[in-house]
Parts: sequence; C-alpha cells; structure tokens
Amino acid sequence: ESLIGTFANIGSNKFVQLSDGRYVFASGSTLHIYNPISKVQTSRQISVWIEEIKSVGTTIYFRNYNSVYSLDLSQSNSSEVTIVSNLGQDSRIPAFDVVGTTVYYYSANYITNVKKIYSKTGNSTPVEVYDNGNENDNLS
Repeated sequence: ESLIGTFANIGSNKFVQLSDGRYVFASGSTLHIYNPISKVQTSRQISVWIEEIKSVGTTIYFRNYNSVYSLDLSQSNSSEVTIVSNLGQDSRIPAFDVVGTTVYYYSANYITNVKKIYSKTGNSTPVEVYDNGNENDNLS
C-alpha cells in the first residue's frame, strides 16, 4: 500500500526501472527502491531535491535545479557522484538525458536567455553541442 501511495504522488519523470528489475521512485530528496521479486521496499536519503531521474543499468542519474548527479545502486554503500556541478545562480538545467555513459544536459541562463546543450562523458570537460546565442528559439 505504501508503494502505491508513493507512486501516486510523483510524476513520471521521477520513476525508473533498473536493469535488475528494481523500481526507483524519487520523492523530494528520498529514493524509494522496490524489488518486485523479494517484495522489499527500502528508502535512501540523498543530498539534493530530485527534479528528474533517469537510469542506465543499475545506475541512476538525477538532476536538481542546476546540477546533475549519478548513483550506482548495485552497491548499498555507494555515494552520489556530481557529473555537472552548480552552473551558477542565473542558470538552470531544465532537462537532461543519458545515452550509454554520456550525459546530455540543457543549460538555460534566464538573464541572458542563452540556451546551450552540452555532452559530458566521464570526467571529461563538457562539449558544447548547441548554442542559441541570444536569439529566441523553441528550446525551453
């Protein structure tokens, strides 16, 4: 019953299924992890409020207002890894995606209206994929 209540109160961008079959629901800064085989639900507190979550294998990727993180859930004692750190007070990350080991994130500066898309693989420097300059476009 608590699993249904958890699922009913979150959006679809806060729910993923891992490759091992477990379900992960994000609610605020809490991860609810449900194993449908053992019927066990556990919770894990993380350091940031989650706005969106994705998964590759047993690793989840999540973002808050201006950062992107990962967490390997194959090990119970793993720590959050910062992939994209705080972009600054005038910028936000309204969306991101993960393809293989590459994270793509959309950066928007609400003062200058500059919108960019970057890709980042591992510890490499982010690579700019798109820049709208100061023009108004359909990315939002």
